[in-house]
Amino acid sequence: MISPWTPATSAVHLTHYGDAWSCGAPAVSGGRVTWSAGSDPSGYEDVYTWKSGDATPTLLQTAGGDNEFPQVSGDRVVWQASDWLHGGASEIYTWEAGDPSPVQVTTDGGINIDPVVSGERLVWQSQSGAGYQMVTAVMPPSGRPVTTISGIPSGWSQTPVTFSLAAGGSSAPFSTYYALNGGALGPYSVPVAVSAEGRTTISYRSTDSLGQSEATKTATIMIDSIAPVTALSGASDGASYTGPLHLSLSAQDAGSGVNAVQYSLDGAAAEAYGTDLIVGTAGSHTLEFWALDNAGNSEAPQSVAFTVTQIVKQACSISISASPTSVRLPKPFVLSGTLSGGVNGNGCVVHVRKPGSSRWSYSSNRIAYGASGTGASWWYRYSPKARGVYSFYVTFAGDTDHLATQSNTVKVTVK
Repeated sequence: MISPWTPATSAVHLTHYGDAWSCGAPAVSGGRVTWSAGSDPSGYEDVYTWKSGDATPTLLQTAGGDNEFPQVSGDRVVWQASDWLHGGASEIYTWEAGDPSPVQVTTDGGINIDPVVSGERLVWQSQSGAGYQMVTAVMPPSGRPVTTISGIPSGWSQTPVTFSLAAGGSSAPFSTYYALNGGALGPYSVPVAVSAEGRTTISYRSTDSLGQSEATKTATIMIDSIAPVTALSGASDGASYTGPLHLSLSAQDAGSGVNAVQYSLDGAAAEAYGTDLIVGTAGSHTLEFWALDNAGNSEAPQSVAFTVTQIVKQACSISISASPTSVRLPKPFVLSGTLSGGVNGNGCVVHVRKPGSSRWSYSSNRIAYGASGTGASWWYRYSPKARGVYSFYVTFAGDTDHLATQSNTVKVTVK
């Protein structure tokens, strides 16, 4: 059963009385409408197109003639343009949404009429001698010129880069244009060399013989020919120090950026620098250091010779407490304390003497630590297996800067 038709109550008026003397037969495809209209009996007709969402119709016209019999497929409109009153030729034009202006398809100066379009395919009649022939052409969006760029490395380059542009498409010859770093587009003819340090942005596009122009594309050339520079803090050439000696390296690179910092102490194999370099033995030392950037430039190694006269480690202390000090089996309890002197706590071990035993054993060498500052807090969760009195103390094995230390003993009763 066919539902009854309901008249439209909100039609959009694309033309109004007085806007046009005559309106040619409209055509529609999807949401796009096209038609031709003349302003008075002696004037030329022009083609209009409108799509749902447009504020006003778009005028498509050519100079000096009628633009009539438009057809539409998707967002492509075709029509014939002629100067019948003055015996002129009739040519086929096409326009697609996004085109800056109509594109002339035929250029033979003959009679080309009755165009139709479906998708990318155009068909029309063309006069040949005493009669007409059918002619067809394809005008896809990809039929616009396409410019390719070559010669640009994928990453940073240490040397100048020369790029080339090549245009292709279905409507040669092409005119190709380019610009550097946002400048005005100018004609391209021969490969272009770029030697400027840093990033250079290339803008480029081409136009074909039909006046079709592709959207402007961009590419980037990155050049860095300058090696990074590394600075050392904590030691000077020829100076003497009391150790342990903490050294730090920092590198700067204004181009591609620092990739890695490396060093060699006393002729040893090169190592990657992290956050701290500690010299913990007395004697004469030589440090070589250098950096590499992301373009592959390597800094010439710098060398500093210095002496560590003696190693003086600092004393520190560690405390321990239990909470609670009396529990019921099998409830666990927590041991905690503080390691003084800003030590990070690595090397701490909890020792335990279990009920009925005279021997001390390692409870754990895995302890959780808080942030270090004036001291590092630590804690350890213990789960008893039997009733009785447990005794605990904690030791710190020492590090490059600190002596070893041991805490007092605490006891926990398990009931």
